[in-house]
Amino acid sequence: MRLTVAGEIFRTYAQRVLHELDEAQVALLELDGLKRGKLYVGAVQTLNTYLIPPIIARFTTSHPGVFLSVEELTASQIEQELLLGRLNLGISFVSPATDEIASEPLFEEELVLIASSRHRLAKRKVVKMKELDAESLVLLPTAFYPRQLFDEKAKEIGIRPRVAVEMNSIEGILGAIRSSGGVTVLPALALTKKETGLRAIALTEPTPRRTVGLLWRRGCYRCNATNAFVEYAHAVVERYATPG
Repeated sequence: MRLTVAGEIFRTYAQRVLHELDEAQVALLELDGLKRGKLYVGAVQTLNTYLIPPIIARFTTSHPGVFLSVEELTASQIEQELLLGRLNLGISFVSPATDEIASEPLFEEELVLIASSRHRLAKRKVVKMKELDAESLVLLPTAFYPRQLFDEKAKEIGIRPRVAVEMNSIEGILGAIRSSGGVTVLPALALTKKETGLRAIALTEPTPRRTVGLLWRRGCYRCNATNAFVEYAHAVVERYATPG
């Protein structure tokens, strides 16, 4: 059995009404301060792996009574879940695809070439995008924004890198190029100082850049838990941006 078109429309609005009731309940609970409640956050893969953990640490230490759920999703999934009211906050990319979602920039991040230390480009500090023409790469699938951004820039300058392997796990991609001696293009945050056998190389002409930000459904109630999470997110980003 399937819903009719009218049923699908009604379900969308019904879900929003139920979420409004949940928001009202949260607002009432917060009269007692930030001692209890629930917060649902969606984060894109790179950030969920490397940026989210220190934010979670600060949040849970300061507000142990608040239940926190952080789900790893694609950028489009985060926007959809925000509109349906299933997420309070998203950490994804600016600008959103719809005006129904508000956003606040956190920082700008570049895509970099990550190479095995055995690869011919590993000793380079900078690689021009055109040098990747016909280069064999291990990449995220096209559903992921970093891949979409890379493909867009490659098309702009008329190059056609060869996608040898697609993997939907950043950890898997890093492991694959470390073992095979290959290369990939990923956000700079994907490579930490703890990684061995890999090198991050700047891409230029052009440099693929993306703006990472906080997203929420426009007009919805911003609970105290959401505001606290936003505050910690800015604090963690500021710490990463400060030398030393």
